[in-house]
Amino acid sequence: MVPLADKAIKFVEAYLSYLQRLAEHLLSTHPAISSRINTLLELPAKPEQPLFFLFDESLNWHSMTASDLPDVPLFDWPLPPNLFRHRLAQQLPLLGVDNEIVDGWLGHAEKSVATYGDTSARCWMDDWTAYRKEVNELFERLSFDLLVPPASLPLAPSVCGLRDSTTPSRAFGQRLREKNRRLATRNVIRVALNDIELFLKGRDIAALSADDINQLGRQMLLQQGKTPYPSAALRFSVLTRLLERHESPHRHAFQRRYIPMLPEKTLIHEHAPAYAALMTQLTHWASTVRPYATRTHCSKRQALALGALLLCIEKRICYMRLLKDVCQGDNFRLLYHRKAYYLEYSEQLNSTSWQAPVQRHTVPYHVASLLTYGQRLTSTKALDDPWTIPKQAPPLPEAFIQCCESQKCITIQQVLGQAAAIVDQANLLGLPGAVAGALAGRIVATSLPVQAHIRMVHGKSLMFPPSAVNTEDSELPTTLPSLLRASGDKYELQQQAVLLFKEVKQILDGYTKPQAKITAKSLEQLVTQRNGKVSSAIMLLVIWIAAVIRSGKGRAGRRFKPFESSSIHRYWGALRKLFEELAYGVDLMTLGSEEITAFYAGLVDYQETQLSDMSYFSHRLRSFHRVAASLGVEEPDWDELPVAEQGRHVRAEMLSEREYLETLKRIETSQRDPDIACLLQFVLLCAYRFGLRLDEARGLLRRDWCESHGYCWVLIRNNRYRTLKSEASRRAVPLLFSLDATEQRTLNAVLNRHDALLGGEASIPLLGEMRDGKVDIALSASAISAAEIDALRHVSGSPTLSLHHARHAFYNITAAALLQLNTPVATKITQHVDSAHLRQMVMGQQHYCSRRVMMGLARLMGHRQPSTGLLNYNHLILEWADALTPVKGANGSILKEAIKLQDFKRYTPSSALPQVLPLFHEPTPHLLMKALRLGALRQNVRRASEALGLSPGHAAILEDVVKVAENNMRFKIRGKDQWVTSQDYPLGLLRSISDAAWDRLLEHTKEIDSETLTTNEALELNEIAGQVGRHRHLLMSEARHVEVVALTVTAFKVAHGNYEVVGKNFSDDIKSMLLPYGLKEVSDMDIQLDMFEVVKSSREMKYQQYAGLLLTKNESDVVRNRYELAVAYLVTATYLYVKEKGLNVS
Repeated sequence: MVPLADKAIKFVEAYLSYLQRLAEHLLSTHPAISSRINTLLELPAKPEQPLFFLFDESLNWHSMTASDLPDVPLFDWPLPPNLFRHRLAQQLPLLGVDNEIVDGWLGHAEKSVATYGDTSARCWMDDWTAYRKEVNELFERLSFDLLVPPASLPLAPSVCGLRDSTTPSRAFGQRLREKNRRLATRNVIRVALNDIELFLKGRDIAALSADDINQLGRQMLLQQGKTPYPSAALRFSVLTRLLERHESPHRHAFQRRYIPMLPEKTLIHEHAPAYAALMTQLTHWASTVRPYATRTHCSKRQALALGALLLCIEKRICYMRLLKDVCQGDNFRLLYHRKAYYLEYSEQLNSTSWQAPVQRHTVPYHVASLLTYGQRLTSTKALDDPWTIPKQAPPLPEAFIQCCESQKCITIQQVLGQAAAIVDQANLLGLPGAVAGALAGRIVATSLPVQAHIRMVHGKSLMFPPSAVNTEDSELPTTLPSLLRASGDKYELQQQAVLLFKEVKQILDGYTKPQAKITAKSLEQLVTQRNGKVSSAIMLLVIWIAAVIRSGKGRAGRRFKPFESSSIHRYWGALRKLFEELAYGVDLMTLGSEEITAFYAGLVDYQETQLSDMSYFSHRLRSFHRVAASLGVEEPDWDELPVAEQGRHVRAEMLSEREYLETLKRIETSQRDPDIACLLQFVLLCAYRFGLRLDEARGLLRRDWCESHGYCWVLIRNNRYRTLKSEASRRAVPLLFSLDATEQRTLNAVLNRHDALLGGEASIPLLGEMRDGKVDIALSASAISAAEIDALRHVSGSPTLSLHHARHAFYNITAAALLQLNTPVATKITQHVDSAHLRQMVMGQQHYCSRRVMMGLARLMGHRQPSTGLLNYNHLILEWADALTPVKGANGSILKEAIKLQDFKRYTPSSALPQVLPLFHEPTPHLLMKALRLGALRQNVRRASEALGLSPGHAAILEDVVKVAENNMRFKIRGKDQWVTSQDYPLGLLRSISDAAWDRLLEHTKEIDSETLTTNEALELNEIAGQVGRHRHLLMSEARHVEVVALTVTAFKVAHGNYEVVGKNFSDDIKSMLLPYGLKEVSDMDIQLDMFEVVKSSREMKYQQYAGLLLTKNESDVVRNRYELAVAYLVTATYLYVKEKGLNVS
């Protein structure tokens, strides 16, 4: 959208007047040509020829391009045709016009951030108003004079010989450019295919070697002179698609990948000027229809439709899904607070949840009245119903009706769709780009929950009822084998993935709706057959598509409706190529949350380089992860990923300055250990003042904390203690805020602690400590999170506030200051901030509001692109939209259907001294058993233990016990004939236990009285693991061995008839030890006992005389096989070790 100088507008107006005269002049002799000219003057125009044109002698039009003029030239023009475009680009900045604005007017974009795009804070109309004088001045320098049109027009040629008016119209303007681009693309593809054929010389492309493919790839990119082809990316994609289609075994052999630079998508289209004029008419119509927008004039159907349309016009909301849902009375609720009405909407609104992610708008009384009235409609709600309004009400503007596809019987959906299109274009011109994107739903923004909004603005916290629990579960995949760890180098894993996908393709090619569940079963059998040959990420993808097929369409529990074959192939195609190229070596089952976030971020980055539907890909990735999570894969941090979902899943919240400072004090008084309190305060400070993620704060090294010349900043970069989510996470974040005395004291305490304990060593974590002679981070992430949550929720009264929301607060406080917002929340959260100083620190000398603001926020947060923050962190954008679209009209009586927020009670924190709670849970048999089960699911015992609240020390002990115990074991896997070791099957002992067995063991450990578990002499740590033999025999040679085994038998109620004790070279001493502890006598069974090897004092030793307890299979005891007995023993022995050694939870 390019603004015209005032004098240029006069030129255009004179030209349009001339066209009107020309149309009238030709009306009697050439009516078809006259009509065609008149269409150029209509609003909205539906032209059949360009606005600027020339007629030849036969009255055929010609566009004003150098290549399409009539034979006689108008004048000699030796200079380039785009001279004036270059003049604008060069001269406007010299007159003081910002380069961003010049880029926007000329259609340029910087780093995929358009000047007036969805992630920009700039407003086209504001910029035009600000720099109109400069544009006029530059145009005046040309000294163009306004031409006076001729007093009379020449006679038109006779009708004879003129082209028939029914001749199909010719393409011009944008349509002609698109046509030429399509032809050029086809030509490039044709030439590329010819070049490939010449290279092949009759060979099959699938037979090319990796070297041949790389050579051919270079030919696609480079010309003979080694300069790149202008269309190199397209030529290269022709080759990659050809290799894909022919399933070349070396299709991933390219030494380099080339990413095309995609053009910036233009949001403002050719109808924008006309729609801007129509917007004025619609706004006027909305004001005139207001007296009739009442319950007395409307039916409930009309109330909903008219309310939705007024929302669109008056509040500038053009998100079609919202408008459709509102029109049907779905997924919204109306609130009343302090003489104002609010509409809350979510795509899948849980009406009982007050913490559900929603977008909230202030709405006028008449709209609230219509919507609450229509929401009680019980009849069928159809968007295809005809559009009707009260009889007395003024009709929609005629120009608006002309825009609709069907002008005779216009439906509600057509009216809403056309109004949304008009409003969207008006928003793109008259509102900041980010606001326009949010109102259109291109960036699905999320407001603060109303409880948080009131806390921020009014400083009080309301108590809302808890939401109803949704017990509906989606169908999970059927029982599948535990996934083995794939062995082999990268090339071998890649080839195995290719082979697997070929087999999957064959199965999916045979898919039919009646055979859907058979297809799913075939895929599950394939998983069993190929288990251990490919990475767990690849295997999970096959499990996912099988689960999709098995579940079918619709919700779980309803009648099975299989997908169409085309849908299944599209589902599979959305992720297959990505996983084949990026996931063939990824063991997803063993990754932590940070690593999974990084992996998914890589998929998103790669997908964005493809010309594909990001929304569809996002939904499939979420669907894949739901299946993967059900099999034990950890959750990524979705807030850090620009991945949309069907519905909203943003955990919107934040805390105020007062709540933050009170939480710091609460931590200090609630922790018995001042050292731990200091570290917890520091982590909260890092999140609130620097916007750091939890792991980023935990992993800061001493050298990452920087102070110089009165400035302070932190460096976030990879180190051996933690890995960042992505390359974009690597950043430097300055301290943008003043610190109070408590914060300064916390910083000093942390730095002094590091100097005292660790000598101030620069490469050691700030939160480090010495543990068993090694440096480790003092607190686990789960322990920090739990302690912070307890303090934050006590202070705020919010049931969902967490440490991560301190990062949300950092984003929104910084955004409010950078954008200079004056909305209710923005004003409150920045009242203690020096906004001018903050803007200069982040944006430098040019710190005015511009498109750079969102990029600056993205860098501070460690995001690759601004849309991540707008989608997941920015909770002010809709409030900003409300400020720009203020409510008009008087309020009536309080609507009884609206929810009155004053009816909810106020939360007051307890004034009693906080109970001093331990940071970690004391280990119990039940907690240790839970940790092992979660460890089996997530394939990481230590992370699972810490997640359940065990201290890092106890988590490390449990992990070591299981790891050493499994080292000498071997396992039989379902679907496999051979034995495998723990190297191929990590945590094989834990993963060999069924869900039903875990449930049984967990239920039983609840009943174990820990006080009865005592021993005279605790085992050494290495002895615990050594007592479990290769085939899960429990081995005993000394009294302390026998005592722990006997305690296990007693605690888990193993019946005498379900086990045998077998000896190996055993002596009377060993025999005499069994009976006092209640074990059976040694039987004379002829069985080969496992070897009994232990490590004592760093020396490996083998017992020659010992006994072993062997469980026989049964169907009635708590423990029913040797795998279960081994786990029961490890839980008992580990508990005794921790208890008897007096190891505390810290």
